[in-house]
Amino acid sequence: MSQNPNLYERPSPEAIAAVDTAIRSRHSMRAFLPTPVPRETVEAILEVAARAPSGTNTQPWQVHVLTGAALARLSQRILAIHNDPAAAAQLKEEYAYYPSEWVSPYMTAAAKWAGICTACCRSARPTKPGCTPSTAATTASSTPRWA
Repeated sequence: MSQNPNLYERPSPEAIAAVDTAIRSRHSMRAFLPTPVPRETVEAILEVAARAPSGTNTQPWQVHVLTGAALARLSQRILAIHNDPAAAAQLKEEYAYYPSEWVSPYMTAAAKWAGICTACCRSARPTKPGCTPSTAATTASSTPRWA
């Protein structure tokens, strides 16, 4: 099987600039408009995301796209568990996403974020460790987004 000889050529300056722009302009989004995302947009995003690298090419993802009533049912189930401490206590994560003990500089950055988040979400009740106070608000606000 022959390899594509262009695979190892240096990308053009325009391609490099496009990647730099994408990286530099990224930001976290924690609130969403109720505007539906067109199916074509979701498909285009998933087509590009399918090219994302994974460790040793394991490609450990599965994608499920929900809309309408199915999305609303799932969102309601997530919120019900989130708001029920007994139900939430029964959940076990597959792996530790966050370290069990934070050290500097990460502890400092996490404390700064917690202060910002607390100031923004004073009405949100405290949640289990690892959850942000905005979890329920984010889940609820994104519910109609994929309608």
